[in-house]
Amino acid sequence: MQPASKRLSIQAGLYGLSYFLENGPVHAYDRRNFRVSGPVGIETHLRPVLDEIFRDNDIGQVRIFHHHPWNVWVPKDLFDEQQADKYLQTHIRLFRSDAAAWDVFEEAGVVNVYLPMVNLNNILLDYVKEIDFYHSAGLLQKYAWKNFPHDLQWRVLVRTSGGDFQIGAWQGRRLKFFNTFRMENTDDFLYYFFFVWEKNQWDRHRPEIILTGPGTHRLYDELETFTEHVQTLDLEQTLLKLP
Repeated sequence: MQPASKRLSIQAGLYGLSYFLENGPVHAYDRRNFRVSGPVGIETHLRPVLDEIFRDNDIGQVRIFHHHPWNVWVPKDLFDEQQADKYLQTHIRLFRSDAAAWDVFEEAGVVNVYLPMVNLNNILLDYVKEIDFYHSAGLLQKYAWKNFPHDLQWRVLVRTSGGDFQIGAWQGRRLKFFNTFRMENTDDFLYYFFFVWEKNQWDRHRPEIILTGPGTHRLYDELETFTEHVQTLDLEQTLLKLP
């Protein structure tokens, strides 16, 4: 039997799942599109994918990224673990059984507090003894910290996932704005995008915009007539394999 050297990174949410399987120089990436109304609905799509992956591979490390809008960013200096649930209560309704989780980004000085989809973690634990779980917004934060220089330039990352999109804005490496919006069509995207644009008082000469994820080419066509600095990049595999 091969040593358990492969690392599986999987992202799952209400609008699909994707995974990246690393094994030295040999990699595998795939995406499955679906739409469900809640975390329980994801289970019927996740299990067949895991059955397929674990049947043919010896996995040494598993990471799952929970993709949903139930998160809030908190400055690290102000973050109190004992108050984690209260940060979320300003954005979403919590039930008694809900418990917040958080991802700390020491270099950036921010904490992403979120509601984990515990049922998905439990499914993965049927396949392996231990997993690491995070929120998908952290992938964009990691990418920004690794690829954006320390300067005053505004840069915007837009990541689509089939039914919603994440939009983050950084000035240099400093996170200035982050949110997730529903997107049924291009008009939805433009409405929320320009809401963020006005909120941050940008002009068409200032922010650099990177679009990634499914369907971003049509968004590019809409934005290129408005702003001078917009590009599409295929970052999905890059994001899922970030350390």
